[in-house]
Amino acid sequence: MISLKQLTVLGIRVSSTILVFWKNNEKCYNGTYEQGMLIDEEGGAKLALNFTQLKPAGFWMRFLAWIIDGIIMLALTWVIAVLIGDEAYFEEMQATMAEQLMTTSETAANLIYNIIFIIGFTASQLKGSPGKLICRIQVVNPDMSKISIWKSIGRFFAYILSAIPLLIGFMIAGWNKDKKALHDMICKTRVVYRDKRRS
Repeated sequence: MISLKQLTVLGIRVSSTILVFWKNNEKCYNGTYEQGMLIDEEGGAKLALNFTQLKPAGFWMRFLAWIIDGIIMLALTWVIAVLIGDEAYFEEMQATMAEQLMTTSETAANLIYNIIFIIGFTASQLKGSPGKLICRIQVVNPDMSKISIWKSIGRFFAYILSAIPLLIGFMIAGWNKDKKALHDMICKTRVVYRDKRRS
């Protein structure tokens, strides 16, 4: 059986791996981020691109990021189930939807992923979950700065309001000019591309 300490170490190692990967691939337009601006180096000259010129991410791109996060969480659940020998998880895979219950592996994976990779990553310099990093989108304040950990926590729980009724709070991101979902409006956040300008 794997201990809570070992699970914590696993979560830290996975997050460190993603962080290193991102740091090695975070340059956009062959430039770097400096003080809320994207500095693009072309021909030896520095061109400043204000984040307000970046294109808002619409519903479908955000949905894709959510799907990717879900796939990664499933993989994490499987790894934890193997490590702790969670037979209930593998038995559940054979059960019908009505018979399925949350197993220890799923609970642990949900806690690790939501706390570290959703809330933690979004409040960090990464400005988004692994799914958002892969889709090249980011969560920011109206002034394009990174959000605080408290706002990230609030935004996470505001997903509940976006989910009811019928996920309409998420879908409205495709219906307004700034592509804001209900939880963005509540927490005063924006989701924009990392390297695409407004058309």
